[in-house]
Amino acid sequence: MLLLRPLALAVLAALVTFTRADIGKTTYFGTQPATYYAFMHQYFNVADNKVADGATCGDEPTCVCWAKLCLLETATQSCSGPRDNFQMHVVDATKRPSGPLNISAYESAFAAKVGNFTGDFDPFWDYSFAYSTSDLDHFVTSLKAGGVPTLAFSWTSTTGAKMYSVLLHVPSTIALIELQGSALSAASPAFHLETPRFTPTAGQPAWEAPDAPAAADAIPFLKPVRISYASSDLERDAAFYTGVLGATQHATFAAPANGGNAAATTKVFTVKSGDAVQVHLTARPGAATKGELTVASFEANLNAAHATSLGFSDHTQGMDKPCDFHWGHADYGSLDGPVKAMAAMGVSAPKYRWFTAGGRRRLGGAAPVDDDEAGGTMYFIYIAQPNGACAQLIGTSTLAPTNLTGYDFCAGI
Repeated sequence: MLLLRPLALAVLAALVTFTRADIGKTTYFGTQPATYYAFMHQYFNVADNKVADGATCGDEPTCVCWAKLCLLETATQSCSGPRDNFQMHVVDATKRPSGPLNISAYESAFAAKVGNFTGDFDPFWDYSFAYSTSDLDHFVTSLKAGGVPTLAFSWTSTTGAKMYSVLLHVPSTIALIELQGSALSAASPAFHLETPRFTPTAGQPAWEAPDAPAAADAIPFLKPVRISYASSDLERDAAFYTGVLGATQHATFAAPANGGNAAATTKVFTVKSGDAVQVHLTARPGAATKGELTVASFEANLNAAHATSLGFSDHTQGMDKPCDFHWGHADYGSLDGPVKAMAAMGVSAPKYRWFTAGGRRRLGGAAPVDDDEAGGTMYFIYIAQPNGACAQLIGTSTLAPTNLTGYDFCAGI
């Protein structure tokens, strides 16, 4: 296993501050943070935020092995933490329960479903995070040279323009990345999708790519655009976003069957008004998937872990590995709305867990370290979405219990 040690980040000539009052991170559970770390550094502009020493993975007192990376969107940006950067994490919280399946079983299932991206569009390919780029050709060429399978396809934007995407799988993880661009010549699209992969919103009124780097041979920058989930019950998942999170639904797209690709329905949301990063929920009820794990059974296994391990004792105890499959939203505002909405749902309410975000935390009895999620009088909650993934909201509250603890990777059932 690659040995990862904290790296001193070079201070760049100038610093551009990005306020992430938005979906500001994507996190995956995983057994191979080191593999994720190496892959992301090889192909993308990322920098280290917090990187654990792989040699101590599973040993007290840390109870965690992780690769927490910042996405660099410009040449003048440095890695300054989650409030100023988009974060990309793989977390192996070794002391937490995983539910009915081991985490490695999910990783193997995703690897089988991706394969070499051959055949029709698999519903599991909808579990992706999309980034815009000024140069898709660079990534196609670079990934091909590294032997990384990719899937190129085209799609029609809401303006009628033809756009292009390249889908890839980070080896040994459940992370799928979609790169979006306005031109592609280094690969031939395997098919065309009519469903837009981006929808204009108040926070992002038009699709745009980050500026190209100054050096022609440099790795192009990426900009976070969209998180996507497959869904076995689209109305169920849409109701969670609007009813619990207070999200805005912007559009519904129904795409007919296209060649071998099954018909699909996609609903588009922004969690908070002004968010640039949007959420797409897609149902492909007639689509086949490789292997025994279906979208519905994937959701059921994740939710089974939450049911026994997340948020018991007044939502103040318990955490599980599958909840590390989540997006995070900093500066959400008041958490009282989601908490009240869940209280009104009674026994059907999602499982969730409170944590303090008072600027300090302990890792299994080790010396306190700076909290990297929020500070002051903020709180954060992890909510299990009906699709089994979690949502992390950071904000204020008048309803938070008084007996909260800081975030602890040794916390489980």
